[in-house]
Amino acid sequence: MSIGKRLLEQRKLAGYSSQEQLGDALGVSFTTIARWEKDQSPIPSDKLVGMNALGLDAVYILTGKTGDVAGFQKLRSRKNNEIAESQNTKPATSPVLGDEIVADQMADGTWRVRSSSGEILRGTTDEVIRHLRERAAPYEAGRDHTPDVNDYAWIPLYDVEVSAGGGRFFAGENVLTYLAFTKYSLRKQGLQPDMLACVRVSGDSMEPTIQSNDAVMIDMRQTTADSGIFVFRVGEVLYLKRLVREGAGVRVISDNDIYPSWLIQPGEDFQIVGKRVWHARWGE
Repeated sequence: MSIGKRLLEQRKLAGYSSQEQLGDALGVSFTTIARWEKDQSPIPSDKLVGMNALGLDAVYILTGKTGDVAGFQKLRSRKNNEIAESQNTKPATSPVLGDEIVADQMADGTWRVRSSSGEILRGTTDEVIRHLRERAAPYEAGRDHTPDVNDYAWIPLYDVEVSAGGGRFFAGENVLTYLAFTKYSLRKQGLQPDMLACVRVSGDSMEPTIQSNDAVMIDMRQTTADSGIFVFRVGEVLYLKRLVREGAGVRVISDNDIYPSWLIQPGEDFQIVGKRVWHARWGE
């Protein structure tokens, strides 16, 4: 079972029947919870600590083992300064301690936990678990942990429907709302907030990857067809499709096999608006 599926299981067990309820308790949007539950993005460490305080088992979400760091499904043991591979040998993906963690068991039975974020924990199983609880203590004390608005970039969601089907005409550029993303998460992906925009999708030609009514964020700096998913314009119609260079033209490809590919010839009224860098279900 993946981290996202364990989060879904724990959310329901803790009494949060909807993604909105848990999102409100953590100070994030329901779309963020949806991405976490679908393993589309990592869970930040402070949010997983917050979940722990709200009655979800953070260690179980991370490892699949209830409250037992020694039960990491994927770990390596260090004995006599040599790595002895256990039954599972790959490092565990960890939104608590960083992008990747390795738990090394020392000769005295204690643990040394290292992460890609540089954080190091040393101690017994109970001490490592206690560290998680201490990080959750401010939440349990009821302190105000409202995120600083300055930590977020507000990306406009335009009143535009791009075609993932037979084509829909440009519907104007009014901003419907703004979607919040942490500046850190955007920076980590090499994205520049003022060059990002979100639009809605209409049609089924990109299913199962992207569905009708999904919200898609595009990077308007990326305007070269390089085998990705792009929002582009042909005449007055906006499309969302895969683009691949083919000779002097550009091949347009749908993920839904019932839609044939087609070729944009040189000289056509064609412009790439931006490359898809994120998407999520809209209205779940």
